[in-house]
Amino acid sequence: MNHIHNIQLSSLWRRYSPVVWAICIGVAFSLAAFSAVRWWEFQEIEKEFRLAAEERALAVKGTFATETAMLELVRAALADQLQPRNDDFLRLVAPFASRSPSIEAVEWTPRVLDSQREAFLADARRHGFADYRITEVGPGGVMIPASKREEYYPILFIGPRPGRDTVYGFDAVSEPTRRKVLRLARDTGETVASGRIDFVQDEKKTAGFLVVLPVYKAGRPAESVADRHANLRGFVLGVFRPDDMIASALRRLQPEGIDVCLYNPAEPADGRPIPFHVSRTRKTPWQPVGAEQLLASNKMHTTARLDVAGNPWTVACVAAADFASARRSYWPWAVLAAGTALSVLLGAYVKSSIDRKAFVDQLLMDKRLHAEELQDKVRRQTSDIRQAQEEIIFRLLSATQCRDEETGAHVRRVGLMSEVLARAAGWTDAEADCIRHAAPMHDVGKIGIPD
Repeated sequence: MNHIHNIQLSSLWRRYSPVVWAICIGVAFSLAAFSAVRWWEFQEIEKEFRLAAEERALAVKGTFATETAMLELVRAALADQLQPRNDDFLRLVAPFASRSPSIEAVEWTPRVLDSQREAFLADARRHGFADYRITEVGPGGVMIPASKREEYYPILFIGPRPGRDTVYGFDAVSEPTRRKVLRLARDTGETVASGRIDFVQDEKKTAGFLVVLPVYKAGRPAESVADRHANLRGFVLGVFRPDDMIASALRRLQPEGIDVCLYNPAEPADGRPIPFHVSRTRKTPWQPVGAEQLLASNKMHTTARLDVAGNPWTVACVAAADFASARRSYWPWAVLAAGTALSVLLGAYVKSSIDRKAFVDQLLMDKRLHAEELQDKVRRQTSDIRQAQEEIIFRLLSATQCRDEETGAHVRRVGLMSEVLARAAGWTDAEADCIRHAAPMHDVGKIGIPD
């Protein structure tokens, strides 16, 4: 039984294997078309992402450039004032409150030699800063009087929003990061950005960075390092909150599902949060990873350089999960469904053709068998008729032989001689046999002739 079953399965496979191949090839083409359409759709989504990411990078660059340009105006104004006053400074930096939300504060830190310390403190107290003193951060984060050194850079004015009392008088060079960037700005005469710093005025120790602009005495040379040391008046400090800078830059843009973060390649994160802006369309929390991890990931992302006062920072834009999903269409699935349906229809058509051909072949076979049966029947009937004819001839010849012996012998001789002559003439065996039986018929009529 198993052998018969296997034979039947083999027969069915040979008969309907074209149907299986047609469906498989159709499905394969459908999957290829699905992949092609999905790839094309992804390319369009990626192109749209790059355009949106470029727009965001330009917005961040533009915001930072605008705010540093405003700091340049403050530096130029202070350079022209022999003795800046707090009221004048506050009026000068007032526009920052509305136009530069990412700048936490603009500070003026004059250069104070140790020999000028007491006179400087007296002047500050006389102009409204009661209990003003030059301080530094002591043990436990407590402000203590600054230790004796050759020169100090205390914070004197803060705007556009007033700072905490602990900020006024803080000596910027007492902290290593600030000291490094101030000395670099002093020696180069260029605008310089610091690395990551913790705000002194922020109890939460929010991370940010400083943009330092050196201010030299008006009309004095500042070509050489020695000239810059001798003619330095102080520094304008722009205290930036990177998170607010990104948010401010992107506020006017349409939410697209793109997260933005800043990286300073020269400074490791040290486990602290990287400045970033989460897309307003994001529904799940997101925490940025390091730059190397981001570049090694499979997420859709792009990077752009941000020149932060000579430091090459990186603006990274990362597509949130909803960016691609919101732009996916049903076209790839429609193509797959249509291709699969056509494959099934093609398989049905091939099966119908196979069944139709099998039906026609079976019909022709039945017709052929019927024709063969008819031919066999005709042959049998012809043979029966021939046998009947031969029987009749035989009976007639027998009757002739019964008439007299001489006539019977003559009839037999005529038949034999006719066969011999037919063969000599080149007739076939069937023809010779036929003439042998037919030749004696001319003597059959003698039966009716009386002796």
